Amino acid sequence: MAQDAYQIRRRGLMLVLSSPSGAGKSTIARNLLESDSSLELSVSVTTRPRRASEIDGVHHTFGGSKPSPRR
Repeated sequence: MAQDAYQIRRRGLMLVLSSPSGAGKSTIARNLLESDSSLELSVSVTTRPRRASEIDGVHHTFGGSKPSPRR
């Protein structure tokens, strides 16, 4: 079989910003989004309560299913 048959067609790039609270993830994400209109932000779901400064559907989607208790 030809080499081309085994190559996966690239559909995009996923970039994950991960660091402790207050390290600048939001600042980096905001700067990237402002500098490149082809980038999009994925909004995660959380079960924790919304903070006063957060907007549902912008910062997180709030009210997801409660996680199962850990054993």
